[in-house]
Amino acid sequence: MTVGRHWRLAILAAGHSGTMRLVGVGSLRTGIVAAWIVVFGNGTLFFLARRVLDLPGTWEGPVLRPAIVLSVGLAAGMVVLDGQRTSGARLRPVPVVPFSAAVGLGVWAAVTTWWSLEPEVTLWRGVGYAFLPLVAWVIADLPATQFRRALGAGAGLSVAAGLVPVAAGARWALDGNGDWRGLMTNRNGFAPICALAVIAGVSLVVEGMRGRGGAVIGLGSVGLLGSGGRTAVV
Repeated sequence: MTVGRHWRLAILAAGHSGTMRLVGVGSLRTGIVAAWIVVFGNGTLFFLARRVLDLPGTWEGPVLRPAIVLSVGLAAGMVVLDGQRTSGARLRPVPVVPFSAAVGLGVWAAVTTWWSLEPEVTLWRGVGYAFLPLVAWVIADLPATQFRRALGAGAGLSVAAGLVPVAAGARWALDGNGDWRGLMTNRNGFAPICALAVIAGVSLVVEGMRGRGGAVIGLGSVGLLGSGGRTAVV
């Protein structure tokens, strides 16, 4: 698939119609969740490490590991300091059994450090897995409206950032088959975030945010078509 002039115009038009307004997500916690969507999408961080900083771009590198550690650490802090929230609201309780099972899986992964062939890697990943349920807890506690805005912002900005190099004609933004991958490592990383953007955009339109939702739907749809990711479309 080649990047034709009409595709570039479509991308630029969608971006001009309101992409940057997505950063107005309404609250600090909503903004944090939007940032987590970008971080745990990983593709943008791999791009930063490999293309911008000329680093190997591994999970243990100086870009991905600090971003993930900061994210799970922030979630832990939000849970620990929950009682100090000035609004007086508290995190809603979560089911104990599945939450404990998720944390336990991470703890077990960390325990396997004792016989791992790569103990340092196993330890930090295991600890990260153990803290991920806290991230999920904070995200799940968002009211539906704030969650829609966070998803729209995180997915929308990720897609928009990936479409910019495509519109500019950068060859590295395409894979070997000419499918769009944007800032992701391949089209199978780009297409799912585009699909999430479409879903988020539809929910924003239903909520009454037609301009913002329409921009997100447009960006996600263009990205889906260009990526050629059939599973994400389904």
